[in-house]
Amino acid sequence: LVTLDDAAVTTPDGTLLFRTGRLWIRQGDRIVLLGPNGAGKTRLVRMVRQAVDAPAEADANIKATPSLVLGYGDQGLSDLADTDTPLAVVSRQFELGEQRARSLLAGAGIGVDMQANPIGRLSGGQKARLGMLVLRLRTPNFYLLDEPTNHLDIDGQEALESELMQHEASCLLVSHDRSFVRAVANRFWLIDRRRLVEVESPEAFFADAMAAVRSQAITRRKTLPHKLPNTILSRCQRYDFKLVPASRLAQHLTAIFNGQQPDPAQTEVE
Repeated sequence: LVTLDDAAVTTPDGTLLFRTGRLWIRQGDRIVLLGPNGAGKTRLVRMVRQAVDAPAEADANIKATPSLVLGYGDQGLSDLADTDTPLAVVSRQFELGEQRARSLLAGAGIGVDMQANPIGRLSGGQKARLGMLVLRLRTPNFYLLDEPTNHLDIDGQEALESELMQHEASCLLVSHDRSFVRAVANRFWLIDRRRLVEVESPEAFFADAMAAVRSQAITRRKTLPHKLPNTILSRCQRYDFKLVPASRLAQHLTAIFNGQQPDPAQTEVE
């Protein structure tokens, strides 16, 4: 479906972030792209999107099969304009009829009273579910998703997992959500020392990421002894504590701040 032939992934000013080597995406592959923040994951996703949507303008070393129907979603849901309305988005893009469009929107958790309001007034979860609805209605055969679970609640995440698994969809996605990655992915690409390499499992990457978070927590202990930094709390939730109650997560992080070994039972999912 997609061939990467040692493409250079760079910053906007041309600084090299990494090279892809020679890799392929085949039918049925559900590939998670792993790497630290700033490594260039989103840049690669955009390059693959361009290879599908505008091959004449794309990097010559990234080629996509012409028959691909792309389902794209980024973490900011930028394809959904705040000034547009949910009903207008669905009605304009798909020939459904107003009644069917309203029914689908209601099924996605966007009530009739919200369907004609600006998208900018939706909650993050509602906007995410609208994005997933639009994605599904396009009936893509290749998904390109950048942090798709950022604004999804548990039901929304499970629906996305089912969508990808039941239809045996091919996809390249970026996610730091361990439970989502475990449920969906069957291949793993890691950005490591300016190269894109395939690895057998994401667990080493997640373990290193958690070690870095713990190290940061200990470093900041003296400057923030009485409260948990929101940045650390957020990163821990993304990497390892997706379904852990906040009170137990706080206990776990307090132990880290005090230089103690946290109780593993505090991070078990109920």
